[in-house]
Amino acid sequence: MKYKLNLAKFSILETLEKAAVDRELVYVRAGQRCLGKTTALVEFARKHDCEIVVHRNMLGYYKTEHPDIKVISHSSGKWVTPSDRFVCDEGVPQDVIDALRRGGNLITGFVRVSDPLRDSFYDQLIRENTSNLLTIELTDEQSMPRIIYKGEEITGRIAVDFEWRTKDADQCGSTYYHIKHTKDSAGAPVVETKELAVGARAYGA
Repeated sequence: MKYKLNLAKFSILETLEKAAVDRELVYVRAGQRCLGKTTALVEFARKHDCEIVVHRNMLGYYKTEHPDIKVISHSSGKWVTPSDRFVCDEGVPQDVIDALRRGGNLITGFVRVSDPLRDSFYDQLIRENTSNLLTIELTDEQSMPRIIYKGEEITGRIAVDFEWRTKDADQCGSTYYHIKHTKDSAGAPVVETKELAVGARAYGA
């Protein structure tokens, strides 16, 4: 494990850049979530014109959130040519990683280190991530909502807006959500927003 995330020394993107020089992967733990790994991976892929290999259950998310990035499912069966360059997202099966490395196609990416004490908990989060985009739980009218977004619990909630409209009896007309929350950082808390707008309501109809 030559390359591990150590944000006290290097940013996530810097770690990817350093690992890419040696064609190595960056090892992450199950608990290292909400750190910006996806953002760094997308930025690296965009900068170096690489295609991102993701677990098939994450393909829809990447295509929606990052439509300008080339993304492939680990199970797509696409023919890989010697000139293809890939980076891998956390969650890609080891056999796929091994095959890409043997062919010299894998530049870098993330791979998770097994941690038996955490795995059962985070495996559940992954299962939620693959089946639910957004979960909002409200115990009563005075309680703080519990927000799970793509398998990650959102803390530091500031505002949560959600609206869904039907088009007809069988079709969705629009989906809109806007989640504003704080994220801890080395200095003052950083405010982040997660938002999706699809359909007429989202565009002001």
